[in-house]
Amino acid sequence: MQILQPNQYHTTRQFSAEEAKVALAASSPFKTGVEHGYPVLLAAAESAHLRKALTFLDATHVFDREPAPVYMDDCCHYTLRGNQLLADFISTGVVASKGPWNTTP
Repeated sequence: MQILQPNQYHTTRQFSAEEAKVALAASSPFKTGVEHGYPVLLAAAESAHLRKALTFLDATHVFDREPAPVYMDDCCHYTLRGNQLLADFISTGVVASKGPWNTTP
C-alpha cells in the first residue's frame, strides 16, 4: 500500500492566519518539490499499470475541511489533530482494501 500524505503546498485547505504563519513559507525548500512532484505522483498513481500493481491512497485532501490547525511547521509535520485525521484515513483505507493483510471475505 502506498499513501501520498497531505502537504500544505498541495491543497485546497483554507489556512487561518495563525496557522499560515507557521505552515506556509514562500522560501521553504520543500515547496517547489511538492508543487512539481505531487502532480506527477498523482498522475502515476492513476496509470492502469500502477492501479493493478498496488493499493494507493491519496490523502492529499484529508485536511481540507478541518478547521483546527493541522500543520506545525513549513515542511510537512502535523499537529496531534493532523496525525489523528491521517491515521483515521489510513486505517479506513487499509480495512477497505483487498491487500494480503485483509482476511475479511
